[in-house]
Amino acid sequence: MIIVEALFTLIIFFMLNLLCDTFLMKKESSLKRLGIVSCMQTMMAMILFSIF
Repeated sequence: MIIVEALFTLIIFFMLNLLCDTFLMKKESSLKRLGIVSCMQTMMAMILFSIF
């Protein structure tokens, strides 16, 4: 169950980062950079989820 939640969280963070980069900041970041940022955000969210 936690693997499914982690994958879902990763996809959501990736989409949010992509939308934020494209429309709010008006710059084009590489997908590799956005993927790394999304992975870090997912790890932090899963750590917080496991603590609480």
